[in-house]
Amino acid sequence: MQTRITKGCLLLTLQAALFLFACDPLPKTPEWAKKQQAAPAPAAQPADPVATSEPPSSPAKPWDCTNNQWSWAPGPDAPITSVVRLARSPHVRPCPPPAGSIVPEILPVGLDWKDAVVPADNPVTAQKAELGRMLFYDTRLSIDDSTACATCHDPNYQYTERSPRPIGVPGLFGKRRTPTLINRAFSSAQFWDGRAASLEDQALQPVTNPMEMAFKSGDEMIARLRELEAYGPFFEAAFGDNAITQERVAKALATFMRTVVSADSPFDRWRAGDKEALQPDAIAGWELFRGKARCITCHGGANFTDEQFHNVGVGMNAKVPDLGRYEVTHNERDKGAFKTPSLRNVAERAPYLHNGSAATLEEVLALYITGGEANPWLSPLLEPVPLTEDEMRELLAFLKSLTGTLPHIAAPNTLPGGTWDKTRRK
Repeated sequence: MQTRITKGCLLLTLQAALFLFACDPLPKTPEWAKKQQAAPAPAAQPADPVATSEPPSSPAKPWDCTNNQWSWAPGPDAPITSVVRLARSPHVRPCPPPAGSIVPEILPVGLDWKDAVVPADNPVTAQKAELGRMLFYDTRLSIDDSTACATCHDPNYQYTERSPRPIGVPGLFGKRRTPTLINRAFSSAQFWDGRAASLEDQALQPVTNPMEMAFKSGDEMIARLRELEAYGPFFEAAFGDNAITQERVAKALATFMRTVVSADSPFDRWRAGDKEALQPDAIAGWELFRGKARCITCHGGANFTDEQFHNVGVGMNAKVPDLGRYEVTHNERDKGAFKTPSLRNVAERAPYLHNGSAATLEEVLALYITGGEANPWLSPLLEPVPLTEDEMRELLAFLKSLTGTLPHIAAPNTLPGGTWDKTRRK
């Protein structure tokens, strides 16, 4: 059973998104991030416990989360500046966040939390989100310690990656482009072929995929996590006790992924009444998008996707074509059909299409205005739409106006248990 996020859950969702997370706008390039990291740190203010609490350089035991020995967290009445400053501090140790921390209710323009899909048995909490963040960045969820969720869903690249195909454990590649995690809270079916019914269902599938994280079973991955005693306080904070199970790992990862939300784009602000937010060419592009170009047929709604599956012909002329949704349903009409991606932040997410075969948005538009690539299962929704060069430019301007704010959720400085000791493996 699934429910929609109520307004009451908005507070917890934003708490999860901000608490211990770095909430600056997403860096445009890794070079940008490196420059930021290389910049000299601001002078510490003695009154700020984040800046003044120095942890031991070589602790002899896991972080003491019960008495907060090496960690500081704001109380329920702490100002939002303290919460964000905590997120950026290099001295924060991996301890579960306390319950009750309060941040303002700030809803990104263009999205409504009542439309988010959350299972009734996995409500959003800050504690689960923080546990999920640790797991998301932990390479120990792969068989050889080489690959974390963040390896392919990189916050520096819009929670996807630059490679057309994902790189899993060394020497192995996935067969489809890594989907972005942006706004997946607003969708049920996950993956390009929709084989996962929820984020919880999706979360652990890469763990046992031989081309991604390559564990033989989920139990094998859980056995590894159970050896890391420092994860116990996180599971206890999130679920009430320190038991580590596949279900709990999936729920924590899913909760974390629901905090990756983007909106408040120039287009959103324009629709909300800010007439200066959008340039004339982008406004003309919006009219084309919902009119002559017919893009809105599949890319409708606040998230610019119908969440359905369509065959646009890409890759169907290959020697061994990827049959997409058909591999899940075995329905003839689903051959070559793939899920309609959201267009949020699309201008920053190259390459495009399910196989990463389009390097630019111009190439994507060229595919659609010609009616897709002919094949026996081509979607009847696709028809040639001749556009002039000016119209193409306007349509591109509109697509670029969908780039909104996005939290850059920082990797933990220290993971629970420190470095994995490979000598303990069989």
